[in-house]
Amino acid sequence: MKENTYITKSTIPTESFVQSWFVKWCWMSRAKYPALRLAFAVPNGAWTMNKAMAVKLKREGLRVGVPDWILPVRTQFYAGLAIEFKRSPGVKLSNQQAEYHELMRSHGWSVHVCTTWQSAAAVVEEYLK
Repeated sequence: MKENTYITKSTIPTESFVQSWFVKWCWMSRAKYPALRLAFAVPNGAWTMNKAMAVKLKREGLRVGVPDWILPVRTQFYAGLAIEFKRSPGVKLSNQQAEYHELMRSHGWSVHVCTTWQSAAAVVEEYLK
């Protein structure tokens, strides 16, 4: 008899894990895509660490809703690329995220939501080709 396999939250990689693997891919792909040297992560999750940190980061300009990863490189069609990482397909954006992403799109940015490092890498490759 086959053992039942259940997909639980613990079997789905965390956003942090996925983003870390994606950043590793970016690091290894810099020779092929030199523009990746300008990419950076936005530490939006840091504001949840404690109240004092949240106040400090807000004072320094941290904005709720900003995508997790930014590539400020203009192409023929876009002002830049932004990627939001989510744990699994179907996870909805917060209202602040949806609003900020739409604002970025209205200013010519390409904004994507990715659930795997491979899908994020494919977005970058398509963007930079």
